[in-house]
Amino acid sequence: MTKRDMLQDKFGQIDGLVNNAAHNPKVEDEEESNLTRLENFQLSDWNEQLSVGLTGSYLCSKYFGLQMVEHCLGGVIVNVSS
Repeated sequence: MTKRDMLQDKFGQIDGLVNNAAHNPKVEDEEESNLTRLENFQLSDWNEQLSVGLTGSYLCSKYFGLQMVEHCLGGVIVNVSS
């Protein structure tokens, strides 16, 4: 049994999805690193932000959207961004 089947068995029909994920790490000492400045923002941090926000939304939309289509009643996907 796939995870998708397990979710459907547990919760039934999927009618909606809200993609509202974000990664916001706690900055311990903002004065030293000053991560609010672009030149101090590491590429690895950038990639992590994209992975959580964009890739996560894509994957959830892909799989949950498929379930919505399969039960022929449609559904709603809401993407929240900043």
